[in-house]
Amino acid sequence: MKLDASGSGNERLLFGSPFPKMPSGWSQDGRYLIFGMTHPQKSGDIWALPLSGAREPIEVLATPNDERYGVLSPDGRWLAYISNESAVYQVYVQAFPGPGIKRQISTDGGTEPYWSRDGRELFYLTPEHALTTVDVRNTPASIDFGVPRPLFTTPIKSLEAQAGARHYAASGDGKRFLVSAATSEAETAGIRITLNAGVLLAGK
Repeated sequence: MKLDASGSGNERLLFGSPFPKMPSGWSQDGRYLIFGMTHPQKSGDIWALPLSGAREPIEVLATPNDERYGVLSPDGRWLAYISNESAVYQVYVQAFPGPGIKRQISTDGGTEPYWSRDGRELFYLTPEHALTTVDVRNTPASIDFGVPRPLFTTPIKSLEAQAGARHYAASGDGKRFLVSAATSEAETAGIRITLNAGVLLAGK
């Protein structure tokens, strides 16, 4: 579904199917919405939905493996995603919409890839919950990546390969990160609900 950010207007159906779907990214020029879709007899696949014209979805990655977290580079030429084709989930980058160049980015497992706004870095999380960066050299003919460098260990409690939910976001300059994580305090904290002028405090 699509709804204006202002909250005005009505929801509009972009694409309907009986299978679970989760948006994971979009192109900066607004041409494509990237989403994951899971078929009951298959693993997760990655699709691109054109946001103009006939809006016929494009099957970008549909293999016997499980592919998730598809995100486009700022220039729209490269798709980062995760796949379990090597038994554990690793981060990959391939030409969009393909076929073409394909690179494995992570070395010891990875999930939740995220491009910096200028496209010069690719971030991801390791199985040990370390936020990691990889330098990107994008040329008209190819793309090259540096050695993964851990930035810091996040307080994220667990990492699961989901359709598109994320635990972090990077600022525009790639220097600050917003991380969503449950803490030990959150496990015992009550719930505070404000109703008009009254406050209702609910225990665990």
